[in-house]
Amino acid sequence: MLELSDIRFTASGRTILTGLTLTIKAGEIHALLGTNGTGKSTLANIIMGCKGYYPESGGIYFDAILLNSMKMYERARLGKCSRSNQVTNCR
Repeated sequence: MLELSDIRFTASGRTILTGLTLTIKAGEIHALLGTNGTGKSTLANIIMGCKGYYPESGGIYFDAILLNSMKMYERARLGKCSRSNQVTNCR
C-alpha cells in the first residue's frame, strides 16, 4: 500500500503541493488528471525520490516503510516502484 500523508512541497518560492493525502491500496489503479502546472509530475518525482524532490513535510510510506529520506536507488532496491513516461507503478 502506498500512503502519502499531508505532503507539502515548494519549489522556487512557489507552493506546488500542500496538504496532499492519498492512499492507494494493493491492486488499485489511480490516475492523476489536471491542467499544466498542477503538480502531477512533481508528485511522481516526490514519490520516486528524484533529486531535489523531497517533501518539506508529511510522509510517504510504502508497506509501512517511510520513504522520505531514501534516495531513488534505495527505493528501487525495495522493488516497489518504477517510473517511465510519466507513469509511476507501485506494487
